[in-house]
Amino acid sequence: MNTTTYRPRNIRSPFQPTRQVQRKPHVPQEVDRLVHPVREEIDKVIGSYQLEAEVKEDTETLSTMREVGGMIAILCILKRQGKIISIGRGATVLGPNNKWLTRAVESAFNSALSDAVIRSTKVLGTFLSPSGSAVSLEAAYSAMEAQKNSEPSTEKQRNYLYQLITQNVDDEEEREQRLSQIDELSKPEACRLIEEYKR
Repeated sequence: MNTTTYRPRNIRSPFQPTRQVQRKPHVPQEVDRLVHPVREEIDKVIGSYQLEAEVKEDTETLSTMREVGGMIAILCILKRQGKIISIGRGATVLGPNNKWLTRAVESAFNSALSDAVIRSTKVLGTFLSPSGSAVSLEAAYSAMEAQKNSEPSTEKQRNYLYQLITQNVDDEEEREQRLSQIDELSKPEACRLIEEYKR
């Protein structure tokens, strides 16, 4: 009996969809390190914050809702530097739908803690000291535009400009002068010159 063995080949079917690999845009390190108003504001909030959570049974809620049987209520007092910054409440009810005691207590505790944290962030200046100078979005975007305008031209732009200047400028002295300025151009300036020479 004669058997033929074929080697498997990696031939893509024309019906098989192709996967495109998405590449992250390259950001030069010197551009990434520029000081920008958005970066400054982000840097102001980065750090560690010391908080103290005092948790106790919420007797006020229990007395207000005494008609509800099987209620578990927790009160969480959140403090920063010894001062109360918020109070959070959490409650759950033991019953046929919620019969696990440990889960019920944990649920009330988690609700009280998250409620306290959320309430503390709603009061402006709880965690951050007021800076006195608020940066508007318009100023941040104009700084971003200024940063874009200061980016150096790419190698592709410089090479293309070199070809265009060599082909289009007849006067040798003017051509040499323009070729010497290519390396100093920003991205937008290079784009504008390329458009001018292409006409």
